[in-house]
Amino acid sequence: MGMTVKVKMNLDFPVLEFQRELIEIANKVIIPDIGGRIDDGVSVSGHSYGGLDPKTIKQKQRKGLSTKTFIATGQLRRSSKAIAKGENSVVIFPSGIRHSKGSGRILSNSELGDILQNQGVRSRFGKRFFEFFGISKEAEIEAMDFMEKTVKKKIRDGGRKTVR
Repeated sequence: MGMTVKVKMNLDFPVLEFQRELIEIANKVIIPDIGGRIDDGVSVSGHSYGGLDPKTIKQKQRKGLSTKTFIATGQLRRSSKAIAKGENSVVIFPSGIRHSKGSGRILSNSELGDILQNQGVRSRFGKRFFEFFGISKEAEIEAMDFMEKTVKKKIRDGGRKTVR
């Protein structure tokens, strides 16, 4: 005589929503990393931006600007913002506009960033590119550690369950 057994398995997993955590990572890890690297004159990949031409240093001094490579007023450094975009997605971008002293040009910080990082700037050293915007390896590791801890906590704590 045989026995029939019916097994019903219900696995409930928490619905993992990360919008708040992604904004937190952007504001506490990635944006400070971008600004810190600008201050230190170091690219996303860890290379130095190199020194300025003495002529450029004199021009910046006459205008009362910082003589650090890649920094004039610090406006671009302070302009990174993070916004929620869609579900579980965040966009970080240089916000605002700037008036170029001397030339009278008006550029958005995004346009200026594109020129510095992608189009390049002419100098006596040739065309120079400033890889300032992006996620460094150190920031990536810190962000991933934060998310791993967050996922483990959400799974451990339960939270809202999926539909069966």
